[in-house]
Amino acid sequence: QQEHLKLARLVAALESQFGSLVGVNAYLTPPGAQGLAPHWDDVEVFVLQLGGEKAWSLHKTSSACPVPLEAQSLPRYSSGDLPRESLSPAMMQPVLIAGDLLYFPRGIIHHAPNQDAGRPSVHLTISTFQRQSLFDLLSKTFEEGLADMWEKDEALRRSVPWGVLSPSSSAYAGLCASLASQLRLLADAVSEEADAAAGSRASVAARKGGGYVASALAELGTDFVRHRMPPRLGSTGGEEFGHIVTPLSCVFVPDPSALALHPTPGSDDGSERLVSCIGNSQQEHMMKHPDVEAGQGGSDDEGCDEAEGGESEECEGEDEEEEEEA
Repeated sequence: QQEHLKLARLVAALESQFGSLVGVNAYLTPPGAQGLAPHWDDVEVFVLQLGGEKAWSLHKTSSACPVPLEAQSLPRYSSGDLPRESLSPAMMQPVLIAGDLLYFPRGIIHHAPNQDAGRPSVHLTISTFQRQSLFDLLSKTFEEGLADMWEKDEALRRSVPWGVLSPSSSAYAGLCASLASQLRLLADAVSEEADAAAGSRASVAARKGGGYVASALAELGTDFVRHRMPPRLGSTGGEEFGHIVTPLSCVFVPDPSALALHPTPGSDDGSERLVSCIGNSQQEHMMKHPDVEAGQGGSDDEGCDEAEGGESEECEGEDEEEEEEA
């Protein structure tokens, strides 16, 4: 998508619909060759077959992974290579020909040899919804809430009891009770935010109240807009964005996902900054996103790969000799 205008336009349209970053990779598998080893990804995947054909095999679980079977659905991180004999029976085995589109959710184990000995196989993988779970929103809500509580409650700024790191510390029980009290305060604040939103006719107005969940959503939305593909790629109508907008202006936005309102740091008057993706670069799309720089889903304690590093959001895995990335 960094180089191909039509793919970039597709990415921009999908990002507008999904509200999440989208990546595209092209794969070429030589005749009769095996592609990537069985694995699962930490993204939702769409496969578009462009040429030749490919036989896909989709599985739910692997007995070779240290992650319990019941925890293998919707994983947070990509797996490493999985032994074929460890896989559960295939739930689907579609053979894709040019023009076919296959979708499978995050965590579905897949592998796809090119069984045609006479023709190469070419397909696109379109991936999205990385780090978009309730866990991620909860983590950001905790971050926003605790940052606010830190400023308001001196108890959070006090040092932990001396010697509490020792297993024999008598302060352990009291420390647990203190943390539980702070967590209840945070939970109560979120409950009050939910009640206020339920009683409001306008969800936008409710979010503008500045609760912890609203702040977390604003942060995530701003991050998306800052890194998404700019809309209207290749358009000659750039002058429409060049007019001066005053507080009295009435602006029509055909694609609201191109903008985000972010609370002004340090402001107590409810003012917000307008963040736009209009100036984002097609060539640098997803190249500077923190998840990309960090490896996007490198293995951790919950992963199945002994090696470090994982798969990036926009590709199925690391390239092997039999499969070339175009």
